[in-house]
Amino acid sequence: NVLPQLAKAVINHRIIPGENIQTVRAHIETVVSDNRVTVNEVGYMHSNPSRIVSTNSDQFKLVQKSIMQVFPDVIAAPGLFIAGSDSRYYGDVSDNILKFFPWRLNKKELSTIHGVDERLTVKNYGEAIHFYYQLIKNTTH
Repeated sequence: NVLPQLAKAVINHRIIPGENIQTVRAHIETVVSDNRVTVNEVGYMHSNPSRIVSTNSDQFKLVQKSIMQVFPDVIAAPGLFIAGSDSRYYGDVSDNILKFFPWRLNKKELSTIHGVDERLTVKNYGEAIHFYYQLIKNTTH
């Protein structure tokens, strides 16, 4: 029948473009509105979202061209990449960071991501190699 003296919570946020660690922290503090609660960033994944890349940039056009050459039946359009990636380490050295994974995943394959039986089909693996080969080829021409 004793109340705990201390409570902790860990909340994993995916910060949307236009926001940053400070705005998320301020939002949490406003919502919680209790001076007994402290908010701290923890872990290795505390980074701001990447800058938005213009669809008019040469880099976007290069990736879009490569996508269309390897996957002619898809529409290459911008979107949010919701996974964590090492690209966060390159924000200071590159103005345009594009995140793309060249896999066609069905519902069953999507459910294996980060699971016990995570894998790609041989066809997906081959298409990924083909895409990166084409991207490098396009970059050098």
